Amino acid sequence: MILLLGGTSDTAPIARGLAGLKIPVLVSTATRIKLNVGDHDLIHRHCGCLDSSGLSALIQKHHIRMMVDATHPYAVNVSQNAGEVARKLDIPLLVFARPESDVAHQDIILAADHLDAAQKAFVPGKPVLLTTGSRNLAPYVQASTQTGQPLTARILDGKTARKDAYAQGLLDGHLICERGPFSVEQNLAHIRLSDAGVMVTKDGGTAGGLPEKLEAAKQSKCLVVMVQRPPINGCEQIVCKDYESLIRKVQKRYNASV
Repeated sequence: MILLLGGTSDTAPIARGLAGLKIPVLVSTATRIKLNVGDHDLIHRHCGCLDSSGLSALIQKHHIRMMVDATHPYAVNVSQNAGEVARKLDIPLLVFARPESDVAHQDIILAADHLDAAQKAFVPGKPVLLTTGSRNLAPYVQASTQTGQPLTARILDGKTARKDAYAQGLLDGHLICERGPFSVEQNLAHIRLSDAGVMVTKDGGTAGGLPEKLEAAKQSKCLVVMVQRPPINGCEQIVCKDYESLIRKVQKRYNASV
């Protein structure tokens, strides 16, 4: 069985591709929200956050032969845990890395991390729409408090996300609780709702709805601050940037281990 660490829109096509080759797949997602992980008898799902020990136990319980990390490009802790466990248990780890967006021609302010993004987002003195989720809210809330500029955060419509936001002092009037990906029209509506002059985003690529965000920002003359992706690191891993090559490499290694 293959363990697929997922939870993004990339999960279902990868899982279906593997199951179509008669490779059983256990999809692990941190969230318990209903997600499309692929409809096939050979696809199963495990829900809940896993630390290194939990991940190791899951692998041993299900006799996992190989891991595929198809988590969000910014899920650094999950990927680091996967790398550590893969080394410890001596099993192959393949990583699906969404192609980065070509934004060289865009009028975008790049930020090294969330602290840098928070500092840059509030410089123009305009209301900020944060579209990076409920994690890493603290630096943005702090910058909003210091500058007096309004902050609206777009987060998942779930108990955990709301709890994270409330803990940072963001109440419902400053939250947009919906699940993406969002169309250009939806992004425009959220920009208008928050009266935003600055949008903060991550490079989620096409699958993460970045083109629609940028188009909405362009139409509304909204500045964009983008948090750059963290580097892929941590283990001897194979990195693939398209589904086909990932599935071929998994198939080759899986068949060799049978």
